[in-house]
This record gives sequence, structure tokens and C-alpha cells, in this order.
Amino acid sequence: MNKFAASLALLLLACAAIAGTVPAVGAPYSNTSTVTNTELALDCDTAVAGVQAACTYPPGTPTIAIDVVFSNLLLAGADIGSFNFDILGTNQAVFNPATPVDANMNANPDFAEASVGTLGTWACTPPAPDRDANPSPTATDSFLSCFVSDVGNPIPAGQSRILARLHLNVTGTGTGTFTLANFGLWTGAGSELGSCNPLNVQPATCAAATLTICPDLDCDTVLDASDNCPTVANPTQANNDGNTIVLQPGRTYNDITRANSDGLGDVCDGDDDNDGIADASEASGVACTGIATDALLPDTDGDRVLDGVECQLGTSPVAANPVGDPLLAICKDPTNSDADGVIAGREYCYYGTSDNNPNSDGDNCSDRREIASINADLTVNATDLSQIAQAWGAPYPVGSAAHLYDFDINKDGTINALDLSQTAQALGNCW
Repeated sequence: MNKFAASLALLLLACAAIAGTVPAVGAPYSNTSTVTNTELALDCDTAVAGVQAACTYPPGTPTIAIDVVFSNLLLAGADIGSFNFDILGTNQAVFNPATPVDANMNANPDFAEASVGTLGTWACTPPAPDRDANPSPTATDSFLSCFVSDVGNPIPAGQSRILARLHLNVTGTGTGTFTLANFGLWTGAGSELGSCNPLNVQPATCAAATLTICPDLDCDTVLDASDNCPTVANPTQANNDGNTIVLQPGRTYNDITRANSDGLGDVCDGDDDNDGIADASEASGVACTGIATDALLPDTDGDRVLDGVECQLGTSPVAANPVGDPLLAICKDPTNSDADGVIAGREYCYYGTSDNNPNSDGDNCSDRREIASINADLTVNATDLSQIAQAWGAPYPVGSAAHLYDFDINKDGTINALDLSQTAQALGNCW
């Protein structure tokens, strides 16, 4: 039965179902909150419960399946007797109906793959549905028309059925929108249940689907090769403990040689400040006898000792310790196992680097040189010495400007000849 005959029969029988707008009741595939009697929808992710009207897939996705879903929202015990539809899709250069894959029907779209045994015994005409009636670089037209021969399998109100499944080959990246056209469903008696054609008697809520194949795995527009979290979207690429240390605006120096940096963006980094305490534990204090610390500050109290070290030693990470605190004696450990020119105590307490590896973060620049380089040129030279000399002075208090902490190479609380000496011994470049 075609849709025009069905519509005529419906008019003659005056069997139109009750129309209205109410919230969907128990319709697992409904993707709207206010609908008419029936909903016809394209579901672009068949692996996720419910209708997905917008789906994003990573590059390299080979095929995609789209389900054609009928949701019976209000009609009591509605039988489906027949249906037909066209699926119109854009961007055929990326999304192209696949070669028929149904072993039973050798067809695409494929009704048998979706709902066998749930609606009755079906037959479709033509025997091999037209999978692409309008081949062109920009349009896809896939057609299917089916009827059921054993009416008596009603779909209760509030339930849904998958009527057919369309398979698409994917080539490259891009976006395509797929819509239902000339879609109509009828009961075995010829009463229209719903249609996507607004001229028909029972217009239904009809939902399209948009497919997007991203150029990168997490779809954040940052290509995977340069993405610091390639599987988690982070378009800003924020990396609190990256190699760049941003000091106050307007400064001529900006240390980009953090000795213990990592390349992970914040959204996929378990320790955003590299202080040795997991982000998830800092706010609760579970890793530090209940003392909460700042997940973005490696030294919450500004006393130069890393939060993780203070928690290990039993000092407070939120109350500054005096420089001579005997509990911090380990910070003066003079050994230097990796012979990188930075004593073990300083590496452990202040920089979070390893005394067994002269290049802790593996970036081809030694710990010693990264610590001594302060002006963003990846070189330790007279410029670094001059800037440290200009900051020469009395001990700086906790809470001072960030660059003072940076210029205090040996972390003794004062910028003086010792810092100049440490910098002078590290002269050279990092490439």
C-alpha cells in the first residue's frame, strides 16, 4: 500500500488517531521532550541507548550505521502494517551508502537486520531496495518500502521499534546531515500512524541526524601530532606544569625551562602541578593527613618546598616553614649522584627532579641548565646573569613576585652571589 492510498483510506474511515503534544512516556528512543502521537527518527549511534541526533566519530572510522526508529508515544496497541521512506543525506564524498551487507535481503537500507521477530513477517519491494537513487558528490538517496503480512503484533504506547538500518562507508573527514523524506507508516487496516510529509493526515515528530568525522581523535580541532591530550578534548591545550612558566605580564624574562615539566595537558594529567600529590587528592587532603592543598600550585604556602615533599616530611604545606627548619634538613643533602651540578636535597625539595637522572623530564636540556635559564631563550648566558644581578637584595618574603622565586636558584630565600655562581656554572645552550 503506498502512502497516498493509505491517506485516502484514512480519510474515508475517519480513523485519525488523537493528536496532541505531551511529554514522551517511556519511549526509549525519543529525543524530544514535547512530541505528537508518533516520532520517526534517525539514530546515528546504534551502540548508545536512545536516539542520537548528532554523532561525532574519530578519523579512520570505516563504516557507520543509522537506524530508522518509530516511537509509538500515545496510540494504544498500534500495529504497523507498512512503511516506506527515503533517507536523504548530504556530503556523499564522505558518507556513501555501503555495498549491501544483509545476507538475507542483500539490501541497504536493511529492514531485516534491525527488527526481526518484533513486528511480524515482512516483505519489501523492490526485493533489492535502491541504496542510492541519486548518485552525486553532495547527495545520498536511500529508499525502502516494506509491509507486514501477519498483522497482530501491536507496539504498545510508550515503546519503540527499529524499522531499518542504513550502512554508510566513511571516507575522509567532514559533516553530513541525513533526513527522512516521504516517510509514512500505516496500520494493517490502512490508517496512517504518522508521516514526515506535512501534507499527510497524521504529521509526526521527525528527527534528522548529523554525522561528523573529526580530523583528530578527540575532535578539539588540535591535530593529534601536536595535541597534549590527543584522546581528550582540550582546545586551549592548557598545561599548568608544562615547560613554560608564565611570570608577570610585561617582564622581559619568562622562564620556559622548567626542570620537571611534562607534556600532558591538564585534562589528562593526574598531577597538574607536578608536586607529587595527585589532583584528586589535593582538595580532600587525603594524601596529606587531611590538609588540603592547591592542585595548580606546586608550593601552596610559598615557602619554596613542594607540597608533596612537605606531606612526606611531616611539615605543613599550607603554613610557611622557616628556612632553617630542622625538619627540612634533607633539603640540604649535598650529594649529587647524577653529577648534574644540582645537589640531591635541592632536586628533591624544590624542583621535583631526580638525583639519578641529569635530565629528569627528558627534553634534551639538563636539569642544571633548565634551572639556570630564566629568559625564554633556552640559553644560559650573560643575560640571565644580568637579570639575576638586578634582583640582588635582601631575603624575599613568602608571597613575593614569582620571578624572585625563579631567580633564587639555590632556593635559600635570598638572591645573591650564590645564585649568580650557580648560573655562571651552567652557561651554555639547550639544543
